[in-house]
Amino acid sequence: MRPLGLTLAAVLLLAACGGDGEAGSKPEPTVAVTPFPSIDMADLVPGTTYTTRQFKPNLRLTLPAGEWKAVGADSRDHVEIEPTVKDPVDSSAIAFHHMTQVFDPAAGGTMPGDAVAGPDDFAKWLTDHPHLKATKPEPVEALGLRGVSIDVRVRSSQPRQYKDCGKVEGDCVVMFVGKIEPIVYGSKSFGRFYVLEQPDGKELVVEQYVEPASARKAQSPAFEAVLDSATLAGR
Repeated sequence: MRPLGLTLAAVLLLAACGGDGEAGSKPEPTVAVTPFPSIDMADLVPGTTYTTRQFKPNLRLTLPAGEWKAVGADSRDHVEIEPTVKDPVDSSAIAFHHMTQVFDPAAGGTMPGDAVAGPDDFAKWLTDHPHLKATKPEPVEALGLRGVSIDVRVRSSQPRQYKDCGKVEGDCVVMFVGKIEPIVYGSKSFGRFYVLEQPDGKELVVEQYVEPASARKAQSPAFEAVLDSATLAGR
């Protein structure tokens, strides 16, 4: 915090001198920041820098060219963004999570109320999941934080399935509770998760979702542009 001992006269003098002893000097330009939408399904403007207020640490990001939608509005534990896609991508999303609620890996679930408390180690949760094929965790750094990267595909279905499993092809895994509803992955889905360690010991999870899995390279540049622009408060 800055000291408040300057008198009004001193403040006026500093302002007149440009604040650094050089008369007529101009202040450093600032980047206009727009609050991330507080309602679901809001349109986002490419090139605009958005910052979260509910999601902590506060996330700031600038969207690249294209059409984007805040599928999951700013909330305490989730921010979910979807681009308008074209062939070969059927659907995709990039999301930022605090994994507070997940579904039992073995059993799954049919409603949000079936969810259980999220794990302390989401990377281990992914790699131990009996119905997922997960890659070996690889070191990664993003948003000024260190962690691991894990790619996942669906191996087999859980016995209890959320209604959205009817919208995916093949086997289905009910993963976790997102901003709007439970997130499901099907046989064609590909997910890349960055599990990052926050200074407070909690985890920040970045999810990159693409369907079909074969289109992940086509969607990767847009995801990387979002991540390259993203920063966290205090980092």
